[in-house]
Amino acid sequence: MPWDMFSPNPARTSECRLISNPSWNSFALSPRLAGDEIHIWRARLDLAQDQIETFSAYLSPDEKERARRYKFETDRNRFICCRGILRAIVSRYLDVEPVQIEFEYGTYGKPGVKMSAAEKVLNFNLSHSHGLALYGVAWNREIGIDLEYVRPVMDADGVVGRYFSTEERAFYQSVSPEKKREEFFNLWTVKEACLKAVGLGLSHLPNRLELPAVKDSSAPLETEGFFSKNCSWSLYRLRPKSTYVAAIAFAPPGSRFGFWKFSC
Repeated sequence: MPWDMFSPNPARTSECRLISNPSWNSFALSPRLAGDEIHIWRARLDLAQDQIETFSAYLSPDEKERARRYKFETDRNRFICCRGILRAIVSRYLDVEPVQIEFEYGTYGKPGVKMSAAEKVLNFNLSHSHGLALYGVAWNREIGIDLEYVRPVMDADGVVGRYFSTEERAFYQSVSPEKKREEFFNLWTVKEACLKAVGLGLSHLPNRLELPAVKDSSAPLETEGFFSKNCSWSLYRLRPKSTYVAAIAFAPPGSRFGFWKFSC
């Protein structure tokens, strides 16, 4: 996938908006997902042993092997829960058992559901940080989501210098010290959500993907259309919990949102 897809195109415009205080609905066994909707699920990953065992039983052999590679038990259990919950969520839209779902992966590892000759394709993306997971689900839409726990960053200036554009670096340096940490993750999550939406990763020079500086995190932002696909992309930011920030990128734009809390 060439980097040209990020060439700026002023003819198309994307908005980056803040979703303020989303209302998280209780768990639904059979959620209704309309064609113009995106559902966002929030889930805790630090669960009881019996729940971990339930989710482990959902996993494929390769997922179980990935889990075994984790050195620390906490990380291993969070991975098991993250993937098991993904299967539980997807199964409710496809009306199949979680263990029956087959995943396929793009060139750079973006996951998708293996669906044969389907008119509607269920697209999803997921992210997790510090014991919390976020999942985005939509029909026939490219989607990327990123979640970060707001925390101290080792060598933050070095990370900014390597991964952020000139404009983003200037904005970050202008932010007051008490706001730097949060604004770092505001910029980071939007950038990574965009890269994940098109199936790329941080190895693809994200400093070439220039996004608007978040001058007022409560205000809508106008950006150039930076993907050179034949459609515009929408960007949204949200706070799934008080100490977390997240972003979602998707195309085509103009969707409604539904917010769900996963419970076992």
